[in-house]
Amino acid sequence: MTRPRQPVRCTAKLQSGKRCKAWAVAGQTKCFMHSKDAGTAAKRSEARKRGAQAVNGDRKARRSKMLGGKPVRFTDANSVRSFAGTIATEFAAGRLSSHEAGTLIKVSRLALAALETGIRSREVEEFEQRLQKIEDLVAARENT
Repeated sequence: MTRPRQPVRCTAKLQSGKRCKAWAVAGQTKCFMHSKDAGTAAKRSEARKRGAQAVNGDRKARRSKMLGGKPVRFTDANSVRSFAGTIATEFAAGRLSSHEAGTLIKVSRLALAALETGIRSREVEEFEQRLQKIEDLVAARENT
């Protein structure tokens, strides 16, 4: 029976003289960035050409697809709750990372707080208007 191979750290040395801390590619002694293997070098070259666009583009496309490709509009508390439910579903399905889901949940909490603040502000305005009417009625009665 063969034992599974243990992960190995890259054996390359950095310009500072310290050893690279990355994990070695399976079956090799060097990491992705330091490997001399032709296949790995070609992948590394392609990754450099594409840069972060591929990774970030995939994330943006995934988030856009999850959100229906449209900006999210929070009109009331139910729309915020529905959005939070969508985030939970997408996270559970593995289509959102914990970081992405956490960030979106924070956004939904802020939206809910803003909606509640707007509602409270309108309630205070209505209360002040009612109070003014009562004060006007009391002043009118006192003058008669």
